[in-house]
Amino acid sequence: MERHDCISISESIISPTLFHSIESGISDRDKQHSIHASEFEKLTATAFECFLEEKIDVAVVETGMGGSLDATNVLRHDEVLVTLVTKVGWDHQSWLGNTLEEIAGHKAGICKFGVPCLVDSTNEMVVLDVLEDVAKRKGAGEVVGVPPSSSSSSSSSEEVRDVWNAVNQEGEDMEEHQKVNLALAILASKLALERLKIKRKSSEGGIVQKRGREKQKWEDEGFDVKEAVKTAKNVKFPGRLQWLSIENITGRKKEVLLDGAHNGQSAGVLGGYIDRKIRGVVSSPSSPSSSSGSQNTSAERGREEEQMITKEASTKEIKGKGKGKENKKKVTFILAATHGKNLSELFTPILRKGDWVVVVEFSSVEGMPWIKPSSTKDLIDVIQPIISRSSSSPGRSSSRGDGVKREEEEEEEEGEGLIIDAKKDIREALNLATNLAGDEGPMVIAGSLYLVGDILRILRDEE
Repeated sequence: MERHDCISISESIISPTLFHSIESGISDRDKQHSIHASEFEKLTATAFECFLEEKIDVAVVETGMGGSLDATNVLRHDEVLVTLVTKVGWDHQSWLGNTLEEIAGHKAGICKFGVPCLVDSTNEMVVLDVLEDVAKRKGAGEVVGVPPSSSSSSSSSEEVRDVWNAVNQEGEDMEEHQKVNLALAILASKLALERLKIKRKSSEGGIVQKRGREKQKWEDEGFDVKEAVKTAKNVKFPGRLQWLSIENITGRKKEVLLDGAHNGQSAGVLGGYIDRKIRGVVSSPSSPSSSSGSQNTSAERGREEEQMITKEASTKEIKGKGKGKENKKKVTFILAATHGKNLSELFTPILRKGDWVVVVEFSSVEGMPWIKPSSTKDLIDVIQPIISRSSSSPGRSSSRGDGVKREEEEEEEEGEGLIIDAKKDIREALNLATNLAGDEGPMVIAGSLYLVGDILRILRDEE
């Protein structure tokens, strides 16, 4: 929500006073030495200096974008205990490239000489091949995939299977991607602890493995995998399949789903979750294939269809629109996106014909002036053909332009898709969506982590 909340120590967000003090010093040095560092480079330097100030033992560092050229990748091999690559998909193509091979190459850039690397093995094969190749060229330690393959014969395969089995047994109600990420986190923690013990015992102050895959004994006294799973599965990540209350804002008592899905891959996961948990259908949306060469098919098809007639609608004008209408398949959304995203790839997996949508633009992002929201007009152009029942009968906000339908229109158009433009007013978007969904209708907020930040800030300010 704020610049400093990306840094936490022992589960507590770092104090704003310490953050701003160190950030100010970093900025002064940047000017003094004419470094001309980027905002993210200065933020990364601030984080590292905060760690030094607080005398931490181990840091979990997430790349900002990609890996090889990311500011966080200044860490040397003897400073890194383990590297980890999760799911790789289409994102940040302007910087990382337009093929999965190029994107994976950037991600693999975090591999270090002699340092083991854990990998999400559900990645596309082309991604796994790139990761393996880069790891070999850089002389990284063992590359370990999770979930483990039945044919795996690596020195760590038994350990990986034990953790994976524990995650499946204790976390049976978790989503599949959550299971994979949790297993990766547990294995990374176990391996990091073991290597840290060896490192501290080493008189040379570091570990340099032989080039290739040196066997590791992954164990640590007192590390109970099952207990770790039980604890971790109850952790709530803000903006990741998060159910929360907006009652303080709109009066709605039923919780809404908040998720920062911002690319085709994460949208596919969210769409499957919505289908199973909210719509009550077995089939999950077909998420865009990461190996497909045509990513704009839906958007191009949509532009050929009749454009939706949209009007601004006030809260009062649509008050009670969704009251008393039970439709298990209809979902009301609040959607935003970052400018430059493939909007069709982002929204096709989560939306269904007949859904109601409030589009909005997120607020300016502190310290990142280059981040801009997609215009609500662009959102409408892509969303309207997705939620329309047919190209000849597109969804609309009102047939007479005032946001209120006549009774005969209601009967004729029940189940039609509907879009309302909230412009840049996120509070208004919350109220509009609440009045559309009613007290019990399902509501989802998605499309951007920046929108997530806006929502959480608004809720915080109301407490």
